[in-house]
Amino acid sequence: MQPQPKKFQVFVSSTYLDMKKERQEAVMAILNAGHIPAGMELFAANDKSQWETIRKWIDESDIFMLILGGRYGSIESESQKSYIELEYDYAVQNGKPFFSVVISEKALDDKVRSEGKEVLESVDTKKFTEFRAKVMSKMVKEFNSFAEMKLAIYESLKLFERNEEIVGWVRPIANNDLSPLLEELKRIRGERDSLSKELSKIKVVEPQNKEYESLITLLNDENVDISYIIKSRSLSDVFMSHAKEYFLKKYSYSETSQIHSVITLLDLFVIFWKQLKNGIGDFRDPIEYLLSNNLILLLTCKLVQGKRALDDSIRYYLSDKGNLFIQYVLLKKIADPKSC
Repeated sequence: MQPQPKKFQVFVSSTYLDMKKERQEAVMAILNAGHIPAGMELFAANDKSQWETIRKWIDESDIFMLILGGRYGSIESESQKSYIELEYDYAVQNGKPFFSVVISEKALDDKVRSEGKEVLESVDTKKFTEFRAKVMSKMVKEFNSFAEMKLAIYESLKLFERNEEIVGWVRPIANNDLSPLLEELKRIRGERDSLSKELSKIKVVEPQNKEYESLITLLNDENVDISYIIKSRSLSDVFMSHAKEYFLKKYSYSETSQIHSVITLLDLFVIFWKQLKNGIGDFRDPIEYLLSNNLILLLTCKLVQGKRALDDSIRYYLSDKGNLFIQYVLLKKIADPKSC
């Protein structure tokens, strides 16, 4: 017979107004994990002092959980510490099983943008900084979203469930079907993985984007004379077979429009990047000849690289950097063709 699942009473400690949404999500996560949340907003005050009541509930709870945001919270007059620090210290000093979930710097910045600077500590900043450092030195998980916070809570509670020293309480008859909970865990993990991927893209792509924007400016400042191509009907037809769609987007070209005699090196690169991907080296071809005369800056920027062929000639190809750059430019042109 399988052992019956244990239920824990989990004391939830946090500042209140600025972390109201997080507390609600945490309470739901605890309930969904099959445990019982307890916090100051869940029971009525009695004649005893507030701190005596808090201590009683911490003592009667199986696990202490801290949710730390960006504020220190209201101060207890005798100790001059915030209630969340008093609660935390009391739980730790009395050997209460505990864990903390702490909002990340990025998530806190997002919270400031959406809810205002009221979610940041503006009075007891030194005390808050010291308290946060103390919390971060022990058992803690940071979160960037509600999904990550709920997953951290679930995983922490599952670890405590395997601790035989924490008794909790067990129903005489229990439903061992965890499939709904496992489905919720799968969904939360999927959301976490998706957010992690997006975050990694932001961290990697932003520096690249700055470099790409600099390259766009540089290539746009370099002019390419194609007047000799325009004067030749046959060369003009070959050139426009590649360039027509691009000119339609960027220059609103039509069949009756006059072709520009001067274009930018960026224009040339975007129009003929597929030829560069396949490699150029036959300079008797008019298009390859045009490209070869404008390779120096592209080589300098490492958008194109030379490779020696079997016949000992040099062919020029789009580099890996050039391939990433052209994808960025093409995506940018879809959004705003004239921006390039």
